[in-house]
Amino acid sequence: MKKYFNLIMMAMLVALPLAFASCSSDDDDDENGSGQIIDVTPVTNVQASQLVGTWRCISSYFEEKYNGRVEKEENEDVESVVTIFSDGRFNTLDSDGEKEEGNWTLNKGILTLNFYDDEYWAPSYTITGFTGNRITVVGGMYEEGDYQIAKYTFERVK
Repeated sequence: MKKYFNLIMMAMLVALPLAFASCSSDDDDDENGSGQIIDVTPVTNVQASQLVGTWRCISSYFEEKYNGRVEKEENEDVESVVTIFSDGRFNTLDSDGEKEEGNWTLNKGILTLNFYDDEYWAPSYTITGFTGNRITVVGGMYEEGDYQIAKYTFERVK
């Protein structure tokens, strides 16, 4: 689970809005016709103080296309918990009980996580939905026809 979570997080290093800016309208469906469209418009009015608290993943979607093959997974990371502290720290606890920690920043709807255990590990997520008690984030990368994209929805626990 941690390996899969880390793979997704590493994929987030490239800013998603820039990565998909060049896609044309004929790219709306992948080869197997899933037609999954993910909105990557950032919600820019979220304040850092609004993110402070404990959040539980209630849904996830991951899609990867590599060498023409598309793989998808839904709800793989459900029950993972992220706690965001007001002093800029965070920690994660996945469903396997593995914990990671680091610092976080928020800038114009982009949430960046800097993990302590890896100085090069700083994935960014675009906040695409926020209601105060629910947050949706999207991240991914695109390179030479291949891509990875992940979408998570978290619900505030406290």
